Amino acid sequence: MRAERFILPFLLLSHAAFAQTFTVQLQDLVNLRDFALSATGSDVIFAAARQPNGQADTSTNVYRAQLSSGIPAISRLTDYKNGENLFGGVTSVAYPGTGTRFAYTYTRATGSDEEEVHVLDYSSGSDRTLVVDRDGCIKILCIECLTTCLRSLHMTADAGTVLYEAARNQPFYTIPSAGGTATRLSIFEGSLAASGQRVISQTGKIVFTSAAPFGPTLGFAAQPVDVYTSNLNGSGIQQVTHLNDLNLRASDAVMSADGIWIAFQLTTQSGISAGTQVWAVRADGTGLRQLSDGGTNATTASISEDGSVVTFVQDSQVKQIPTAVPPFGLPVRAVEITKLTLSAPSRAVLSGDGKTAAFLLGPRGGLPAAIYLSPLGASRGFSQFTRVFAPRFLFPSGLVSAAGYAAPSVGSLMTAYGANLGNEELTVASAFPLPTSMGGFELLADLIPIPLQAVTPWQINAQLAQSRLPGTASFQVRTADGLSPDARVKVVATAPEAITMPSTGSGNLLAAAVYPGTKTLADASHQATANDVLEIYALGLGATTPVIEAGVVSPSSPPAEAKIKPRLQIGGIDASISFAGLVPGLAGVYQVNAKVPSGLTAGYKLLEWVAADGSKTGTSGIYIK
Repeated sequence: MRAERFILPFLLLSHAAFAQTFTVQLQDLVNLRDFALSATGSDVIFAAARQPNGQADTSTNVYRAQLSSGIPAISRLTDYKNGENLFGGVTSVAYPGTGTRFAYTYTRATGSDEEEVHVLDYSSGSDRTLVVDRDGCIKILCIECLTTCLRSLHMTADAGTVLYEAARNQPFYTIPSAGGTATRLSIFEGSLAASGQRVISQTGKIVFTSAAPFGPTLGFAAQPVDVYTSNLNGSGIQQVTHLNDLNLRASDAVMSADGIWIAFQLTTQSGISAGTQVWAVRADGTGLRQLSDGGTNATTASISEDGSVVTFVQDSQVKQIPTAVPPFGLPVRAVEITKLTLSAPSRAVLSGDGKTAAFLLGPRGGLPAAIYLSPLGASRGFSQFTRVFAPRFLFPSGLVSAAGYAAPSVGSLMTAYGANLGNEELTVASAFPLPTSMGGFELLADLIPIPLQAVTPWQINAQLAQSRLPGTASFQVRTADGLSPDARVKVVATAPEAITMPSTGSGNLLAAAVYPGTKTLADASHQATANDVLEIYALGLGATTPVIEAGVVSPSSPPAEAKIKPRLQIGGIDASISFAGLVPGLAGVYQVNAKVPSGLTAGYKLLEWVAADGSKTGTSGIYIK
C-alpha cells in the first residue's frame, strides 16, 4: 500500500473551471453585466442580482460604489423586487463620467415585450422613465444570456441626451434626459459598443460599426462590417475603415472624448488568422494599426478621454497599450496590468483620465462575480487590486466531493464552490494538521470550522470529520466581515469516487489508478491486463477503523481501513479489492487496491462504484489491453 503524492495538485484544482460552469444555477448568479466608471475611477455604477453581503436578490438592481476613501461605500439606487427573476430588473447602465445623473435600461422579466429606459439622479433620487419600448425584436434563446431588445445604452458628456440601441433594423435612438419623444436615427443597420464605454465624443459625434448604414445593399448582398461615425442625430455618416473583405467584421468601436481616436475589435472569420484583435484608427481613417498581439483573441477595448491609451482583455489578463505609432517604427507591445492564474477578467473599462481600469472578474471558464480596479502601469496580482464589489457566497449546487461530482461525505475531502472566497488566488496548507483558518477565511459546517486544504476566490477545499452524522448540513464562509449566506447540502455516509486525471486526447476521463510502487497511470500508453493490481486513489469511502481526526494525517501502521468496503466494477465486471482505506501520510484521501478482472475487451473501461441498492456511479476509467 503506497501513497502517490503526485495526485495532490490535481486533486486541488482538477475541476475548478469545469465545476464553476457546470454547477452554477440561476439562483447563484451575480448577474454582473456592463458597468460604468467615473472619469477619475472613484465611482463605479453597476447592476447586480446580489447584495454586497452576498444575499441573493429577487431582481437585478443598480448600485453605486464610491472609492474615495479606499474602502468602497456601496449604495443601492433602485429597488426592483416583487418576485421578478434575475433576468428581470436592470439590464445595463450608462454614466458620462461626471455629475450625478446616469441612465439605465429595465425589463420586467425574461421574454418581456416591454422594456424601459430610465434616467436617475442619485443626488436627488429622481428616477424618470424616458422610454417604454414595446416594438419587440428577435431574441436569442440562451439560458445564461440576457436576451433583451435594448442592447446598448450611452449618454452625452453633459448627460443631456441618451443614445440607445435596439435589436432591430434602424436600431439607434436618442432622447433628451429631461424627457420628450425618442428620435429614431436614419442609420439603417449597425451596432454600438457595450454600455459603459464611450461612443459619443464631446463634439457630438458617435462611432458605430455597420455593414449597411445607408440602407439594404443591392440584392441584399453581404458586405464587410466597417467602422463609421455620424452626428448625434444620425446625419453626416462617414466611413472610417475600408475593410473590403467579407471575412472581416469590425465591432465594439469606442472613441476618445475629442473624437480623434477610435479603438475597435476586428474579427477575421476564416483562414489561418481567424480570431479577434484590437485595432486603433483616427476618425479620419489614418493611423490604422493593430494594438493586440495575434494568436489569441483580444476583446473589450476601452480608450482614455485623450485617446492616448487603450486597454483590452487578452490571455485572461487586462492589457494596456498607447494608440500613437512610436517614432522610427519601433515596436510597442501591450503591457499586462493584471497577473492572474486562476481568475479571468471578462470586461474592462478605462477611466477617462487613463489611469485606472475597472474589470469584471470570475474564475477561468466561469461567470463574472466581482468588480475590481487596478491602476495602469506595472502588472499586479489579485491581492493588489482594489475591491469594488465582491459579494461572498457559496453555491448550494457547488458543495461536492473534492473529486468533483459526488455528494460530500463524512471523513472525506470536499470542495465548496462559490464567489469571492479568498483574498489570494491560491493559498495552500503548508503542513499537517490542516488549519481551520487560512488568510482570515474559515469554512463552517453547522457553525463549526473544518480543516482547510486550500482556499481560492472561487473554491475552498476542506475535510469533513468522520464523527459527523450524515444528513443536511449548513455551510458558510466566515471572515472578519462576518458570515456569508447559508448554503445547505446533504452529507452522506459514503460516496466513492475515483480522483480523475486530466482528460485524454479521446475526451475520456482517466482515473488516478497507478501500478504499485510507481506513478504510472493505467492510461492508453500503459494499458492494464487481467489480474494486474492497481492502486486507485479516491474520495468518499467514509469512516475508518481506527477513526482518524479531520485534518490529521493517516498512519501507516495500523492502516485506517474503511468500515464499509466499497464494491467496484471495471467495465461492468466486479473487481477484487484487497484494501480500501485512507492513504498514509495524507488527510481525507483514500486508496483502493483492486485487481483487474478477467473477461474484459481492449479499450477504455469505466470504473463504477456499486451501491447497496445496485445503483452505479462513475465518471472516469482506465485502459485495458
